[in-house]
Order: sequence, then C-alpha cells, then structure tokens
Amino acid sequence: MKEKEVKKRAWVKNAVIVFLAVMLVLTFFSNTIMNRSLPEVAAQYTSSGSITTRIRGTGTVEAVANFPVKLQQTRTIKDVNIRVGSEVSTGDVLFTLADIESNDLEIAQNELDALLLQLEIMVLNTSGSGDYARENRNINNIRDDLNEAKEDLAAIPYSEEAISAAEKVVENAKYAISLAQEGVESAENSVTVAQLVVNERQKLLDAAEKSLNEVDQPNTSLMNSIRSQIDTATAERRSVQNERDAEWIFHGTNYTAFEVGARAFADALLAAEDPPKAALTNQQWANQRDMYMVAYRQAVLSVWDPVVEPARPPALVAYETITPIDIRLSGINAELNRLNRELSDAAGNSPEYNRRLRIRDDAKASLDGASTVLLGTERTLANAKKSLENVSELQVKAVSELEEQRGYKVTWQDENKKIRGIQGTLEEAIFSLAEKQKEDGRGNALSAIEIREKRKEIEKKREEIEELEGSETEITVTSPVSGIVSQIEVSPGDQVEANATLTVIEVVDRGYSLTIPVTVEQSRRVTMGDNAEVNRGYYWWGGEIRAVLSGIKNDPQNPAQSRLLEFDIYGDVESGTQLNITLGQRSESYEVVVPNSAVRSDTNGTFVLVVLARSSPLGNRYIATRVDVTVLATDDTNTAVAGGLSSWGDFVITTSTAPIEPGMQIRLVDNPW
Repeated sequence: MKEKEVKKRAWVKNAVIVFLAVMLVLTFFSNTIMNRSLPEVAAQYTSSGSITTRIRGTGTVEAVANFPVKLQQTRTIKDVNIRVGSEVSTGDVLFTLADIESNDLEIAQNELDALLLQLEIMVLNTSGSGDYARENRNINNIRDDLNEAKEDLAAIPYSEEAISAAEKVVENAKYAISLAQEGVESAENSVTVAQLVVNERQKLLDAAEKSLNEVDQPNTSLMNSIRSQIDTATAERRSVQNERDAEWIFHGTNYTAFEVGARAFADALLAAEDPPKAALTNQQWANQRDMYMVAYRQAVLSVWDPVVEPARPPALVAYETITPIDIRLSGINAELNRLNRELSDAAGNSPEYNRRLRIRDDAKASLDGASTVLLGTERTLANAKKSLENVSELQVKAVSELEEQRGYKVTWQDENKKIRGIQGTLEEAIFSLAEKQKEDGRGNALSAIEIREKRKEIEKKREEIEELEGSETEITVTSPVSGIVSQIEVSPGDQVEANATLTVIEVVDRGYSLTIPVTVEQSRRVTMGDNAEVNRGYYWWGGEIRAVLSGIKNDPQNPAQSRLLEFDIYGDVESGTQLNITLGQRSESYEVVVPNSAVRSDTNGTFVLVVLARSSPLGNRYIATRVDVTVLATDDTNTAVAGGLSSWGDFVITTSTAPIEPGMQIRLVDNPW
C-alpha cells in the first residue's frame, strides 16, 4: 500500500515539473515564436541630400522636311522603281509611266469635239426651213477632213517609251564605244611593250651569235661555211615564223577549234575499239597529235558536201593553212639543229664554244617566248579593233532609230496642229452659218447669246488643249530632291489623277526631329539647346545619336496640363525609329530624402511607413506606422519629401516579404529574433 502511494506522488511530481518547464519555455521564447509569423521588412533611415530630377519620354523619329512628288497630268503607272526606305538622288527614276498619250489631252480633245457638235446642233435648230444646204455641206466636208486627220494621227507610231528606249540604246552604245576604245588603247600599249621586248631580245640573240662566231677554232673554213648556212636557215625561219604569225591572227581561233575537234575525234576512236580504251593523256596526245590531226582532216572532208556548203569549213581552212607552215618550220628547225651539231663538231667540242652556244640558245628561246607574247598582244589588238568596229555600227543604227522615233514625234505634233486648225475651220463654218441665219432673220437674241457663250467655251477648251500639247509628255517620273522614300501611294496599273501624290521623300539633309509630352512644371525646368541622353530601347546596335531640345510647344490634346518638347535628332537614325529620351536637370538640396521604394500611395494620398518600437516585458515590438508626405522631387534612386519626417532618425520601410498595412506588427531583417 505504501509502495503504491509513493509511485502516485512521483507521477504527480513529474507532471508538475513538465508543466512548469513548458510554461517557462513559452514565457521566455514567446517573442521568438511570434516573430516567426510576422512580415519581415527592410528599412532605412531618412537623411538630407541632393536630388537630380530627370524628364523621360519615348517618341518616334520624323523627318523635318517631306517632299511630295506629284504628276501634273492624269497618267497610268506602269512600273514602280523604288521601295519604301530606298535612298534616291536628284534625277533618279521613281516611276515609269504607261506608254499612252496623256489622258488629260485625250479627254480635252473629246470635250472640244463635243462642244463643236453642240454648237452645230444649236445652229441647226435655229435654221428653220431656210435653204442652207451649201453651208451644211461645207460643214460636213470639214468634219470629214477632221475625222480623216484623226485617223492619220492614230496611225503615227509615235511612242515616248520607244524614244526613251532608243535614247538608252544610244547611251549604252556610247559607253560601249568608250570601253572598246580603252580596250584598243590598252592593246596598242601592250603591243608596243611586247615589240620593245622582242627588239631587245633580238639584240641579245644577235650579240650571242656574234660572240659565238668569234670563237677561234680549227677548221675555220668549214665553220664559216656552216655558219653561213645557219644564217641563211635562221633568216628563212624568221620569215616563215612571221608568215605563221600573220596567218595565226586570222586563223588562230579556228585552228584551235580544229585541234579540239581532232582530240575529241581521237577519244571517240579509242572508245569505239573493242574493248574500249581510255581517252588520251596529254602526253599521249602530244606524241600522236599529228597522226590524229591528219585522220580528223580526212573525216571532215568525208562529211563535207561542197554542193550544200560551197565554202570549206573555217576550221579545216585554218588547219590546211597553218599546218604546211608548221611543217616548213619543223624542217628548218631540224636543219638548224643539224647545222649546229656540225658546227659544234667542227669546233672540236671547245668548252668556250659550247658555253657561247648555250648562251646563244638561251637567247633564242627567250626571243621565241617574247615573239609568242607579241603574237598574243597583236591578236588581242585585232579583236579589240573588231569590237570597236561592231559597237560603232551599233551606235550608228541606234542613232538612226532614235532619229526615226523623234521624227514620229514631230509628225505627231504636226498632225495635232493640223487637227486644231481643222477644228478652228469647223467652228468658223458653223459660226458663219449662224451669222447668215441672223441676217436672214432666222435667229433670235437668245440663240445668239447661247452661241456666243458656247464659242467662249470652245475657245477656252482650245487653249487648254494647246497648253497640254505644249507640255512634254514624259515617260518617267524622276526625283526632284535627294533623300529617302518614306511613302509610296501608288502601284503598277493605277491611274493617277493630276496633282495626286505619288510618293513622299524625306529630305535627309534637312534632318530629323522627335517630340515627347511632359507636364507644364517639367517644361519650366528645361532650356532651349539642352542636350538629352538617347537610348534605342531594344535595339542596341547602331552609331551615335544626339538629341538637342529645339522647341517647347503647347500640347493640342491637353493644352492646360501638358507641353510638347521637340528635339532635333542627329546621327545614325532614320524615320520611324522609336527612341527613349532622358533630359537631366540641375541638382537641388532637400532636407528629407528617402529611397524611392519607401514612397507609397493610396486613395488618401502619398505616405511612407515608419518603424516604431514599443517596449514589453518580453522585449521590443516593432509597428509599421503611416506618415503622410508630399513629394517634392525624385530621381532614379531617391525622393525628396515634406511632411511628418525628420532629416535623421526616422526609420522608413523600403521592402517587405508580405503586404503590410499601417499598424501591423513586423520584424526587421537585422533583428530576426
């Protein structure tokens, strides 16, 4: 029994100890436990300082000067030769017009015919039963003449487009002639230089041959005889080589074509064998070239029909002309080689003679190379002269075509004058009939007035036609200024009325501008000529851009509260670009300055939340307290305020981990417990 009572008292004692321990923990750590559920805030003390306010805005770049391009007559657009953004210079072609007579002129002529017909009807209506057959017959005859003249006008192949095309052909021909002349001059210079090189190397060869002949060797008589034969063979070789060079100028291209055909013929023969063989290598072709050239000649002759084609094929003629010369050259060279060997033997293989012989041979090879170059330059000169001759003929034809087209225009203009004269004659005939009716008493005062007014309309319309015919009917529209195309208002096929805008050109030389809206107070803080910072926004690439304040204007959308700041824009910019503008002002000192993040606002106005500390038995409690303020100025980081804050000591809340309201308990970042 006693043992049970002892155990019961122990349990109660333990329970009391646990309870007291829990209460002790709750008492001493209640502040920490509660703080864990409170919003955490960051705060900063107020201070005095300077604020540099800035005005910011975004605007679109616009050209200061825009030039609209218009037509003076109603015309149809054939081609649009520009795009939006194209850079154009004065005189550049912007549009090509359809190749038709001016619609305004055609309409005016039709209106004049209608007026003449109305006048005739008015006169006939007043004729009554009088006998005016002679006058009416005269009027009909004149009208027939008028219709015939119009048919003649329609048959004239006058075309401004054809004239423009012919003018372009003439200009192109002039340019081609200038190029061809430059080619001829260049080729002539090359021939001159090549000829000088040949002359110099000929002198070297002559000197080498003279030096070779001066070697004193035994068997002089034999050597002299051999040298004489060498001189004769050398002169003959030079003559034959000149002959070949002359023939090559005329037949070289066709000879090369024959050689290409011969090689293809050889490859075809090999491919036709059984089994077929591979095409000839360059070395194989060089070894067997003459054999295949002869075989190819026979093949060409076998398919040539003199009845169908009386003239021999040019390539065959070239081969048959140059090949005999090459055979003669080959024989002469072989003879020279034999003579040189005999001369060497006669000289007793003297080392000095052999040395001079090598010098002579090198000089000969050098001369041969220079002669080949000279031949090439002479061939180039011949081709250049032929090209000049061809383009000169083309220019003559182009000029003739241009004169013919311009003649059509003169004829067309003369025919128009003839039509105007016939129309005047018709008007006079109708008016004469009216006058005769008046004399016969068939007319009345009202008819006379109507006829007179109608004649005034006719005269006015005739003056309009003369003015339209006097103006040149252009086939293109050119740019009157230099700049950038910002708008195109027409498309190919559109019929454009007189004085309608075709395109708008930004005159780049006049510069660009940009406008941003600001408050009235902000506009009072800036001065004309202030420089602004420019930012391209998302587009960071490009050259430097400068913005200078050039004007302050009323905002027509909100004249009471807003102003427009206009900037002149310089640098790497184009119309339509969006730019961010920042305009700085002078710094001013203020008594109370807080971070921008500390300033808040609601329906009751602008305020900041200040941290107030309250003591308690368990430690300090921190409370967010509202303080109403007035914003005086602001910059990128700080705001100057006036109100219930001091320049030091007030701890204003800048950020928080959760939304807070005035009067809420909070905990500080640097006081987590």
